[in-house]
Amino acid sequence: MFLYNLGALQGIVQTVVQRQQLIKRMEPLTKENEKLKEAVKLMEKNVQRALRERDLAESNVRDLEYQKGILPEQLKTVSEQLECTFEQLKNVFEQKKGITDQ
Repeated sequence: MFLYNLGALQGIVQTVVQRQQLIKRMEPLTKENEKLKEAVKLMEKNVQRALRERDLAESNVRDLEYQKGILPEQLKTVSEQLECTFEQLKNVFEQKKGITDQ
């Protein structure tokens, strides 16, 4: 019985020693795992920032496409108004010239 208990005790000690060795081998892996978790969090933040920047760029593209369609129409309207104003000024000038020539 004593030998049996001694053998069981030796088995327990051996198991404890093996677990301690395993824990020592796992410590660097645990630290590396923490570093990897931090790297993943940083990458996730970078992805979120990139997505926001992409959305902003897409919005800017839509705005520019809208302006591309609107600005030529506005330019045409302003040009027509300027032509009309020019004709009015020309008529006024001719009327005044006619009055001063008399």
